[in-house]
Order: sequence, then structure tokens, then C-alpha cells
Amino acid sequence: MVGCLLASEYSLSEPRTPGLLHSVLGGPSSHRTTQWADFCFRYWLAWLIHVGEALYSMVLCRSKGITNGRAQLLWFLQTLLLGIASLSILIAYRPKHRKQT
Repeated sequence: MVGCLLASEYSLSEPRTPGLLHSVLGGPSSHRTTQWADFCFRYWLAWLIHVGEALYSMVLCRSKGITNGRAQLLWFLQTLLLGIASLSILIAYRPKHRKQT
């Protein structure tokens, strides 16, 4: 995460003329910086999507009658870490309707 923040600041700096040692050792180039910035964007976008899925899992828990707070928290954490793989299980869950007498 810190590397992504530093890379975004580095990519805004002016390019320097590489020396011989720099080119032999393969120092950062504008192409690599662009790739790193693209990676950082995708990294944060993936986390944002996972957070959205986890919040939606909380809504699904309530709509499917899962009222236990600990169970909802576990669904939230599981969906945050695993994403759509966990959310699809929750979407497919069909609660059994109890007979009201």
C-alpha cells in the first residue's frame, strides 16, 4: 500500500536522464512507473469492490433472515476477503420458512 502511494508521487516527478550504471542495473523507467501506477489503481479498485460486496452481504443477511450479529459479521469478513466467491454462496442461500402456529 505504501509503495502505491510513493509510486503515485514518483510518477509525477520529472524524468531524469539515466546514466550507464542506471541503465545496466535496470532502474525505474517511465514505462515501469506507468505499470506500477496501473497496478496501484487496480489494487485499490479491487479493495473498493470487495468492500462494496461485503456491505451488500450485510444487506443480504438481513433480507434472508440472518439476524445474529456474529453471523453477519462473519459473512461480512468472509466476503471482504474472498469477494464474489463468498457472496455467491450467500445469494444462493434459501432460508427454510418455519411454520407459524
